[in-house]
Amino acid sequence: MARKSKEFQKLFHEETHAEKSPRRESTSQSIRKKELAAYDQFKKKLENDEHNKGATFVKNPKGMRKMSEVLEEFVAPFIGDEDSYEEREFFFELAILAWNCSVFPESGREKLMEAFFTDLSNPLEPESIEATQDLRVFVEELIERKLEVFPKDKRIIQDFQLTQHEAGFHVAVSYVMAR
Repeated sequence: MARKSKEFQKLFHEETHAEKSPRRESTSQSIRKKELAAYDQFKKKLENDEHNKGATFVKNPKGMRKMSEVLEEFVAPFIGDEDSYEEREFFFELAILAWNCSVFPESGREKLMEAFFTDLSNPLEPESIEATQDLRVFVEELIERKLEVFPKDKRIIQDFQLTQHEAGFHVAVSYVMAR
């Protein structure tokens, strides 16, 4: 069998590779791009918020774990794969309430919880009152978990954004340091 010349091999290589479709992004790269786009959108929302005028946003300060990772670890025992986007979003709201309450002295916690739960219950519906009481007990359990697992973390969560993509969910978090 005759050997092919180097020129033929080069030409053959160029032709066969030129016919292939352009390389598609890997799924993880695609997901990462979507997460970054969601983060950018979240950051713009925060920057345009009247309450944040003059605020400096810092992404991942040195020496600190990402707040989104900490929050995900905090809620991990309570969220299942079967939970819907809405269930996860509500649970994150409860977890953030608990987290923020735990940063304040006990005397200030009740005001935060009262402000949150006042909007949830309808005093004319007994089931609504009972459900709100159950949620309050659950938030108190989350406060205890935060104080046990993350006792030194004094960040106060201002806002979060939960996004869903083909591989699951991603949470972005903004916070301030408690004084």
